Amino acid sequence: MNKSYTLQSLVLFFSLFNQPLFGKRAIGNLTLEQAKQLALEQNFTIRSSRERLNAANARIKIARSHNYPKLGITSGLNSFGDDISKMAPLGYGYLNYNLFNGFRDSIRSNVASIEANRIRLELEKIAFNVGLDVETFFHSYIFNRELLALQQQAITLNQSHLKLVQKSKSRGISSRSDLMEFELKGALLSSDMEIIHQKLEEARIGLLKLLGKDLSSNIDPVGEIHHQHITGQLIDYISRTKTHSYPVKLAGFDLKLSQEKYKLARSSWWPTLDFEIQAGRLPLESRGNSRDFQISFLLSVKFELFSGFSSTGQAEEKSALVASHDYTAQESILESTAKMETYFRRLKTIEKRVDLEHINIKRSQSYYDEVKKEYTRGYKDAADLSRAAEAVFRSQERQIQFMYSFLIERIKLERSLGTKVEVEYVNS
Repeated sequence: MNKSYTLQSLVLFFSLFNQPLFGKRAIGNLTLEQAKQLALEQNFTIRSSRERLNAANARIKIARSHNYPKLGITSGLNSFGDDISKMAPLGYGYLNYNLFNGFRDSIRSNVASIEANRIRLELEKIAFNVGLDVETFFHSYIFNRELLALQQQAITLNQSHLKLVQKSKSRGISSRSDLMEFELKGALLSSDMEIIHQKLEEARIGLLKLLGKDLSSNIDPVGEIHHQHITGQLIDYISRTKTHSYPVKLAGFDLKLSQEKYKLARSSWWPTLDFEIQAGRLPLESRGNSRDFQISFLLSVKFELFSGFSSTGQAEEKSALVASHDYTAQESILESTAKMETYFRRLKTIEKRVDLEHINIKRSQSYYDEVKKEYTRGYKDAADLSRAAEAVFRSQERQIQFMYSFLIERIKLERSLGTKVEVEYVNS
C-alpha cells in the first residue's frame, strides 16, 4: 500500500475524531425542543448541579459507614511503668463496633438522604427553569423577528404611499408637506427597526448562553408566535400548586430536615454502648507476662449525666427551627398560589385582548381601504391616509405583542406552578 496514502488517511481520521460535537460553528435551524435538549446536555448550571448531587450521594455513603464495624491492625513498641528503657514489641488486630448511640447513626443517615433528595429536587427545578428560560429567549427571538417583518411591511407600504403622493403632487393635488408626512414616517420606522435588531441580537445571545454555546455562533430558531388559550379551571391549578410547586416541595424538605435534626439533638440524652476486641501481641498493660498472644474483649457503656444544659439548649433550638420551617412551608403554599392565580388571571385577560385585537385588525383594514379610495378621489388628504395605515400597523403590532405576552405570562405561570400547562391553539 502507498505510504503517503496511508499517512493521509490517518491524518484525516484523527482530525475528524478530534472535532468536537458542538464546536464553534453555525448551529443553523433550531426548533424549541432541540434547543431545550441542547440546554439539558450543555448548560453549565445544570452540569454544576449534577456534581452537587454526586457529592450529596457520597455523603450518604459516609453517613451509612457508621453502621459498620471498624477493623484494623496496630504495631509498634510499648513500655510500661516508669522504666522506659524496657520496650516490648506489640502487634495486634482490633475490631470496634458501636452497638447503640441513641439512634444517632440512623438519624444522620436519614439527614443525608433527605439532603440528597432535596438537591435532586433542586436539580430538577434548575433543569425545569432552564427549559423555561430557553423558551423565553426562543420566543423573544421569534417575536422580534416577526416584529421586524411587520416593520418592513410598514416601510414598504409607506414607500408606496410616498410614490402615490409624489404622483399627486406632480398633478398639483398634494403639497410638499404631504410628501414630508411620509418621509418622516419612513425615517421613524427605520429608526424603530434598529431597536428591534438590537433586541433580536440580545435574544440570540441569551439563548446561546443557555445552550452553553459560543456567543459568536449563528442560530436560526424555527417557529412562529401562535394564538393560544389556556385550558382548565382556576381551582384545578390551585390544587396542582400544592403538589407541584418547587418552592412548596423544597419547603417540605426543609421541614423534614429540621425534624430529623431535632431528633439528632435529643439523641445525645441516650447512653452509648461500644464493643471492642483485640487479638495478638497486646500492649504490656493489657496482657499477662506468661504468653505473647492474647485476646481482649471490652464492652463499655457511657452516659453523660451533666453537660451544662447544652443538650437541652440544642434540643430547644432545633424545636424552634421545626416550628419556623412549618410556618415557612405554609407561607410558601400561600405565596405560590397567589402568584399562580395572578398569572392565570393575566392570561385570561390577554386571551380576550388578542381576540378583540383580531377584530380591530379587520376594522382598521376596512377603514384603511376606504380612506385610500377616498384619497384617490380627493376626499381625504395625505395625513388621513397616513393615520389609516398607522391604525392597521398598530393593530397588527398589538396582536403580535399580546400573543407574545401570553407566552411570557404562561411561562411565569408554569414557573410558579412547577409543571407545564395545557393550551389550545386558536385560529386567528
